[in-house]
Amino acid sequence: MRSMDAAMALCLALGALAAHGDVPVEAPDLPPPAMVERVLLSQPSVLAARAELGADEAGRMRLRAGNYESTLRVAAQQRRVDETAARYGEWDVGVERTLRLPGKAQIDAQLGDRLVERGRSAYGDALHEAGRGLLRGWFAWLRESAQAQHWQAQVDVLREQLRVVEKRVRAGDAARLDESLAAAALDQADAQRALAAARERAAAAELEHRYSGIELPQAPVTVGPPAVKQPFEFWRERSLQESHELMLARHESARAQLTARRADADLRPDPTVGVRYASSAAAASAWSG
Repeated sequence: MRSMDAAMALCLALGALAAHGDVPVEAPDLPPPAMVERVLLSQPSVLAARAELGADEAGRMRLRAGNYESTLRVAAQQRRVDETAARYGEWDVGVERTLRLPGKAQIDAQLGDRLVERGRSAYGDALHEAGRGLLRGWFAWLRESAQAQHWQAQVDVLREQLRVVEKRVRAGDAARLDESLAAAALDQADAQRALAAARERAAAAELEHRYSGIELPQAPVTVGPPAVKQPFEFWRERSLQESHELMLARHESARAQLTARRADADLRPDPTVGVRYASSAAAASAWSG
């Protein structure tokens, strides 16, 4: 059973699926890729990461748009002029908006991009971890299934041996002790078979409970591991390039640096522009005069 190589293959396939949507190649001792995709995309941790990615994309739009909005100011009052005892209505209306400096806008756009990149890495990491858990459960079931098959084969062989010994005893060619020993060996093997079958059912139940929608084959297939042709350096570099934990750390570091730059940029105030129109008592009296 090629657990190590299969684990690497499925984990890399899941990383490719998260990043590019590629479909991995099927392997006889692994579940079909289409079923793996369907099962993993329905996992709560993956759904939560997908929702968080959607929130990060909305956050990027907010950062690019900025938090400055136009402000409308309206005021009205009455003024009494003592000389004429007349009352005049005064009012003014204005619209103003703070303009974000270009340097700040650029940093906000970069912060938004980093936010989405971090969300994508977190989504890929959720898929990766869910795939690793599925792989552990799948091979645990395969192991118990192989054990159950092994003990079933042992029981079949010992049952045949007991049948042969019983024939020899009836023919007077073997002692009763040989028959008793053969029966005891069969009973022991049958007990081990029953335990192995119980462990197989427990592993299958746990796998189907944790990963709803997984379909276990009636006849599991186990194959030998293929030869690894690439050197250690190749796998090390590939692991570093596709490590979601490392990507997350890099994104967080870049965001921290951009946040510090944004704080420095906030030391320079943003300009505010606007228009204002007003009507005063002096203008009204001059108009009436």
